Amino acid sequence: MHNSLAPKPSTMLKNTFLFLMIACLAACGSEEQAEPGGAKSSAVKTGTVEHMRAVSALTDAQIAAANQDQGNWLSHGRNYQEDRYSELDQINADNIDQLGLAWALDLGTKRGIQATPIVVDGIMYFSGPWSVVWAVDARKGEVIWKYDPQVPRDIAARLCCDVVNRGVALYQGAVFFGTLDGR
Repeated sequence: MHNSLAPKPSTMLKNTFLFLMIACLAACGSEEQAEPGGAKSSAVKTGTVEHMRAVSALTDAQIAAANQDQGNWLSHGRNYQEDRYSELDQINADNIDQLGLAWALDLGTKRGIQATPIVVDGIMYFSGPWSVVWAVDARKGEVIWKYDPQVPRDIAARLCCDVVNRGVALYQGAVFFGTLDGR
C-alpha cells in the first residue's frame, strides 16, 4: 500500500525508459503503411478514422500469431507468451550509441505511465493517470486523439495504489480499458 500519491522516482524512470524504447521501436517502422494482417495500404491515411478502425480491428487470429508480427506490439507482453521481446534488429550493439530523442510528448501530468503501450501500424495506444487514453502517431509523436473519462478526482483518497492505469487492449475495432471508478 502506498503512503503517498506521489510516484516513486525510480519507478517513473524505469517506466519512462520502457515507454521511450517501445516508442523508438515503433518509430523505426517502415514509412509504408501496413494494415493488420500485413496487407499494405496507401488508400487509408494514417490517423484518419478509417485507419484507426482498421488498426484497432484486431482478431483472435492476429493476436494468436503475434510472434510472426514483429513490427507491431499487439498485447501487453507482445504475445500470449508474454515474451516482452522484439526480434527487430534495426537497433543493435553497433548503433545504439547513435540513438537520440526522436520526439517527446507532454502528457500534462507529473505522474508516471505504468502501462505497456500497444503499437499497431505505427499508432501507439496507451493509458495514463486518471484512466486517460491516448492514440499517438509513433513515428511523429503527434497525438491523434485523447480520451479523458473524467474520473472524479476525489476518488484518489479511497484508492490503494495511486491513480495509475494498467493499459489498453485493442479488439475488433474497439479500445478497451478500465477506469478508476469502475465504469
